[in-house]
Amino acid sequence: MKVQASAALHVADPGDPGAREAVARFAEQRYLHQVRELSGGAVHPADDLPEALADLPAAGPWRVHVHVPLHHRPAAPLAATTDVLRDAVTAVLRGPHGDAAHLDVETYTWSVLPDELAARAADDLVAGIAAELRWAVEHLDVRSWWDEDEHTPTTRRTA
Repeated sequence: MKVQASAALHVADPGDPGAREAVARFAEQRYLHQVRELSGGAVHPADDLPEALADLPAAGPWRVHVHVPLHHRPAAPLAATTDVLRDAVTAVLRGPHGDAAHLDVETYTWSVLPDELAARAADDLVAGIAAELRWAVEHLDVRSWWDEDEHTPTTRRTA
């Protein structure tokens, strides 16, 4: 089983003008950035971020399909969904056949991130990818990655 490890953007209050301005910076033409809003007991979809900004009611939190580097914390009022990623990976690894899971860290979208993130990636893409992989190893259910045999860990899988 393959698990694609990526984090999306979380916008707690998309009706806030500062939040709207911050998330709008992630709109770009190369990829669709689907948005889901939870409000009024329903999930409201938008196929792309500009559509969401124009049409969604902004009455509840948004999840935006943008691959935020795992080790990066967006500036407030935005957040990354790394907490959801941690929970999902833990559930997979501890479930049936979790020992056969393959973790894939997605890193291909750095060039379409807003200016300061894209510039940082362009300066040293290798260091950025290494930082993402290091974050995955340090934060994604590390306890299940080793078998303990008399307190000597032996590697079962790699990130």
